[in-house]
Amino acid sequence: MKKGILLIFLTLLLSGSFFIYQGFNHEKSNKKKVSNNLSEIIIRDNKLVTSKSGLYQEKETYYFKGEVYNNYVKIFNRLYRILSITDEKVKIVSNTNEAVFFDFNSNDYLNSNIYHWLNKTEKENTGIYYNSIQGVENLLIPTKYCLNSYINDQITCLKENNDYFSILNIEDYLKAGEKTSFLNNGTSSYLLGYNADSKILNLEENGLVKERENKASGIRVVMTLKKKIKVKEGTGTYKDPYIIDQEQNENDINKYVKLGDDLYQIIEEKEQILKLRMTADLKEKKYFNTNSAKFNPLNKNNIAYYLNHDYYESLSYKDSLTNCIFLTGELKDEKNYFNIYTSTSSTKIGLLNMFDLIPSNSLTDYYLINTSTNISNTSYVYDKFGTIIEEPSNTLKKIVPVICLNKNLINQKGTGTEKNPYIID
Repeated sequence: MKKGILLIFLTLLLSGSFFIYQGFNHEKSNKKKVSNNLSEIIIRDNKLVTSKSGLYQEKETYYFKGEVYNNYVKIFNRLYRILSITDEKVKIVSNTNEAVFFDFNSNDYLNSNIYHWLNKTEKENTGIYYNSIQGVENLLIPTKYCLNSYINDQITCLKENNDYFSILNIEDYLKAGEKTSFLNNGTSSYLLGYNADSKILNLEENGLVKERENKASGIRVVMTLKKKIKVKEGTGTYKDPYIIDQEQNENDINKYVKLGDDLYQIIEEKEQILKLRMTADLKEKKYFNTNSAKFNPLNKNNIAYYLNHDYYESLSYKDSLTNCIFLTGELKDEKNYFNIYTSTSSTKIGLLNMFDLIPSNSLTDYYLINTSTNISNTSYVYDKFGTIIEEPSNTLKKIVPVICLNKNLINQKGTGTEKNPYIID
C-alpha cells in the first residue's frame, strides 16, 4: 500500500516537473520568436489605420502618412524617417537636408549636380554622399524610383531608374500626406518631379512649389535598407530612434571631436586625414576679402591668411592640425558641381565648400570657400534662410572654421556623440 502511494506521488511529481519544464521551454520559445528585424518591429508596433496619421497598408506595401512621431531611424551617424516597407525592405529619407546647393541643370536629373553628388558615376570626383557611408553594398539595396512629371495634379512616370541614393520623390511626398505630413519640416528641399516647364519641383515651408525661383535648395536623401536589417535598441521616436545594427560597417563621418574648448563634427575622411567643421562660428564677423574673392592664404587681406596665421596661433591645439586639400574652384555662372575641382589650396584651416556634406545645425549667415568670379568679387554665403546666396566679398559675415587632423590622433576617450565626443589631448 505504501509502495503504491509512493509510486503515485513520484508520478505526480515527475508530471508536474514535466509541465513546469514544458512551460519554461514554451516561455523561452516565445521569447525567441520576438524579432529584432526593423520591418517586423515597425509592423508589430503600429496599428494599421485607414484615416488620419499612422501606418497604412496598400497591397504589399506599408507606408507612414500624416504627422507621425515614431518613424525615426538612426544609421550612419545620421537621423532618417521611415517612408515605407515593401517585402521587408525599408525605404528611408534623411530627416533634414544633408547639403544645400544650386542645381542649374536640374531639369535633367541624371546629369545634375544632385545626381553626381549622391552617386558614384563614370565621371571623376562623384559620389560625395556615397563615400561618406561605410558598407553601402552590405546594408543597402538600390532604390527603384521614377522620374515623374507632375502636371495638373497628375503623376506620369517618364523614366524608371535604380540607384543607391536619390532624393525625395513627388510620389512619396503626396503619399505621405503632403504639407500635413512628417516630411514638411520647414526647410527648402528639392523634390524629384518635373513641372510643365520641365523644371524640378521644390518643397518649401508651406508645401509643394511648382513654379520655384532659381535659387539654391536642400538635398533630402532617400535610400532603401536591405531585408533583415536588425535593430539594436530604440522605440522609433525622435529622442529614442531605432538604432540600426550596422554589423561593423561604421566610420566616423558626422561624429564629434573635442579640441580644447571647441567642438567639431567630422565631415570627410580621406586617406587617414579627417576634415572637421566647427559646430559654432567665430564670435567676430570677418570679410572674406577686401579687394578680391579668391581664397588665398598668401594675401594678408584674405580670410585664408587670417585663419592660418592669427587664428591658428591662438589655438591651444594648433600642433595637432595638419595640412589638407580644400577645393576652391570658382563656380561661375552655370554653378557646375565639377567647377570646385578646378583649383585647390593646401592649408590647415579652411571653410566649407559649396558641395560639402553639411550635418544638421543651426548655423547660418556664414561664408563658404567658393566664389563666383574674380571679376565680380562675390563669395557664396549660407544665409539665415537656409539657402545659398552671393554676397560682395567685403561684406562682414560669420566664419565657421574647417580643420584637418590625422585620424590616428583620435583615441578611445568618448564615443563620438555630441554629448560624449572624442577627446584629443
